[in-house]
Amino acid sequence: MSRVFWSLALFLISGAAITASAQASGDALFDGKCAACHGKDGRGKTSFAQKAQIPDLASAEVQSMSDPDLYESIARGTKHKAYPHAFALRGMSSSEIEALVRRVREFGKKK
Repeated sequence: MSRVFWSLALFLISGAAITASAQASGDALFDGKCAACHGKDGRGKTSFAQKAQIPDLASAEVQSMSDPDLYESIARGTKHKAYPHAFALRGMSSSEIEALVRRVREFGKKK
C-alpha cells in the first residue's frame, strides 16, 4: 500500500486516540474538581449541592447555555453567587476547561 494511505490511516487512528484521551481527561477533571458538589452524575444531589442550590447539569437551564457561556461559567465563575468557580484563575488550562464543557454536554445526552 502507498505511503499516503498509511499516513492517512495513522492520522485517523491518532485523532481517535486524542478524542478518547480528551474525553478521559474531561471525566477525570470532572471527578476531581466538580463531582464533590455537582455529584458524580452531575445532578447536583449532594448534601452540599442541596444547601447551595447547585443546578442539575443535565437540566434545560444548563444545557441551553452556549459553549462560550459554559466556558465562562467554569473558567471565571460568571453568573455564580454562592459558589464561584474561577478555575482559570486557579491554574486550569483552557483545554482543560474545554474538556469540562464537553463533559457537561454529555450530561444532557443522558437525560
